[in-house]
Amino acid sequence: MPAAVLPLLAATLSSTPAAAQPDAQPDAKPASLGHDAAYFADLAVLADPSMRGREPGDEGIEQAARFIIDRFESLGLEPAFPSVAVSDRGLSILTPRASYRQPMDLRTSMKVLASACAVDGQPMTEGEDYTVLGHSSSGDFQGPVVYAGYSIASGANGYLGYPPGANMRGKAALIFRYEPMDELGRSRWADKGWTQHSVLSRKISAAVRRGASAVIIAPPPGADNEHATTLDTAQSDPITRDPNAQDLYFEVPVIMVTEDAAQRILESSDQTRSLGELRQIADVGETLIDLPGSSVSLRVDVDRSPLTTDNLGAVLRGRGDLADEYVVISAHYDHIGLGRWASLAPERAGQVHPGANDNASGVAGLLLAAQLLTDHYASLPDDAQARSVLFLPFTAEESGLDGSKHYVTRPIVPIPAHTILLNMEMIGRMRDGLMHVLGTGSAKGLEPLIDKRLAESGLGVERIAGLAGGASDHASFDAVEVPYLTFHAGNHDEYHTPDDTIDTINVPGAVRISEMLTAIAIDIATNPRGLDFSDPEPQPERPSRPRTGPKVRTGIIPSPTSDEGVLVRRVFDSTSAADAGIEADDVILEWDGTRTPNVQAWMPLLLKHEPGDEISVTVRRGDETIELMMILRAP
Repeated sequence: MPAAVLPLLAATLSSTPAAAQPDAQPDAKPASLGHDAAYFADLAVLADPSMRGREPGDEGIEQAARFIIDRFESLGLEPAFPSVAVSDRGLSILTPRASYRQPMDLRTSMKVLASACAVDGQPMTEGEDYTVLGHSSSGDFQGPVVYAGYSIASGANGYLGYPPGANMRGKAALIFRYEPMDELGRSRWADKGWTQHSVLSRKISAAVRRGASAVIIAPPPGADNEHATTLDTAQSDPITRDPNAQDLYFEVPVIMVTEDAAQRILESSDQTRSLGELRQIADVGETLIDLPGSSVSLRVDVDRSPLTTDNLGAVLRGRGDLADEYVVISAHYDHIGLGRWASLAPERAGQVHPGANDNASGVAGLLLAAQLLTDHYASLPDDAQARSVLFLPFTAEESGLDGSKHYVTRPIVPIPAHTILLNMEMIGRMRDGLMHVLGTGSAKGLEPLIDKRLAESGLGVERIAGLAGGASDHASFDAVEVPYLTFHAGNHDEYHTPDDTIDTINVPGAVRISEMLTAIAIDIATNPRGLDFSDPEPQPERPSRPRTGPKVRTGIIPSPTSDEGVLVRRVFDSTSAADAGIEADDVILEWDGTRTPNVQAWMPLLLKHEPGDEISVTVRRGDETIELMMILRAP
């Protein structure tokens, strides 16, 4: 689930409106032990560290895709998508229903073709002294170096990293990783790890905005971090991409150097301070120090090509007159890989984020449902009437529902033939026997169809009529007016961290949800009447429903629980909020003149805006009240 929309869902689920009261819990009903074992076996594979967090474009998600396809084939399910081959005469030959994959170009990947770097004419060695980062573009630079500290424009406690009017045109900026540190080499601004001010793309952006013609990143001496002396690469530190944003690379060469290489740059200049002494200056505040006499030459040649990833799909063929209509069962199988761009534990970026709950739990549920439905359909009489079932594991959900958005524009059958989407999103962390079902108001007469199965499940169920912020792939189907239900077992502290592991999963609870979804799928698949879409959140100003939710994106994660304003938990780089100067831990008090006592009061205000609107934002930062101007962008 994308980090940028989770808090809105959390806020919706934590406030239980009259229309979304939990059902009374019947007596507990044990799940099948056989189903538990099968579910856990699939979960263990998908969340294994060898899958490397299943980031699109990485070898780990390809391993996961092959595993899922093998499971589809073992069940005898048909491929859902066409394949395209090119004949000897150059003609494209399309074969329907021949592939389990639906490829899509997600973004660009970057490969370093060649590079060279020298200090005062003395060459440095790529891989030993320096590496080219994924943030870099091709380019040549030769000229002086200026030391720019941590390259943080403004930080906690009134910290200002650049003097007013800082200008680095024609120079390479030498900047430190991380953020101002104490005498132990730990952040001055965080009790543990580092804040978002340490994100490399944010630092590079600050230097480039001030005219830097190249950026050289060095480790600050004495940093208390096990990765401080490790050189990142274009592979280990891929282009940072926050949800719904474009690839964050910059039109200048960007390299990372070792501490020894950075010291060589200093020693080539006329100034006499050491790297450690320069760090002490940057730990306090404004830092922009010319290094007279220094000279660096840098050449970088990179190639960017589309990063391709795949939705997966398999069909269980229906029976009789209903066979050309489809019940869709989905779960996204991607996650955030090594946590380089969406981790909520940024100090642990580079570690595998297994995504056991988000969303290996949902994919294991989908595979269990595929097994149960295959067995059930095999037992149907010859004259049975049943809709076909499309099992649809989506890719690239974490980057902004990209996989499901791609599918609804290229469906295997016309959209009206999709009767309903049944989506599993983070079903593995059930606590106190309570789960959430979103979309119960997305079709007329849907709730009476599911009442029996919800009661039989033995679970407490919180019903939510609509999107709850559009935080999963059901939002893409809502946008094209396909009814939907999303099953969600609740949020957890380990979300988007390396601690989202299989030992935290409530397997019997996840199996119970999967069994309940399967029973609902059978009921809807065999019901001779279809479902008519009903918008539980009507938006008359947009009758064609081109997209869901606000038309603008601020680029913050707000706290769903603050009641003294909108507490900003995180600010994403290169967004409206970042450009306006909003920082983590700011509290938004007013939005364009309207008080915002909490996130529930703030969200409706976003719906009124269009991209390009310029608004005032009043925030509390520590003991100060600050007014900022923000230009809103499209999502």
